[in-house]
Amino acid sequence: MAKESKTTAGLGVMLDDEYKTSMEAKEVKKETCVICLDEDIGSDVMFAVDKCGHWFCINCVKQHIEVKLLDGTTPSCLQHRCKSQLSIDRCDKLLTPKLSLMWKQRIREDSTPFTERFYCPNPRCSYLMSKTELSTTCSESSGFRTCFKCSGSFCVKCKVSWHHRL
Repeated sequence: MAKESKTTAGLGVMLDDEYKTSMEAKEVKKETCVICLDEDIGSDVMFAVDKCGHWFCINCVKQHIEVKLLDGTTPSCLQHRCKSQLSIDRCDKLLTPKLSLMWKQRIREDSTPFTERFYCPNPRCSYLMSKTELSTTCSESSGFRTCFKCSGSFCVKCKVSWHHRL
């Protein structure tokens, strides 16, 4: 019998015990998302927050990130009262290009002191620049500056589009 097992296994034929083990390995473990309460989610479409280890379905995480960014806050763990922050690097594959840009802008805002923030006065741009960066680009007396993103001209003193000889 031992010789027969080796022969059949060598031909690619699985015995009952080998078949059961193979099938168990292929099954994806099912998880429950504590946000949407879906109980039939494969572990391959679940997202774990690095810092705390809480698990949520990818759809809930995507929606949470979008809502937080549109609200002007940095996304954190979805678990009630958990203060762990989500990482943009870890979430990058879940983000649309627009959301990725919004998150990077949010990080830039959070790292720039409030008193240093200066936004491009062009309503189509509104790019965040620091006052320190702006003070090194041109002479202090004129007030003339150009936006680092849209290259639009503005008066840093008046915080409006450039006005010649006013």
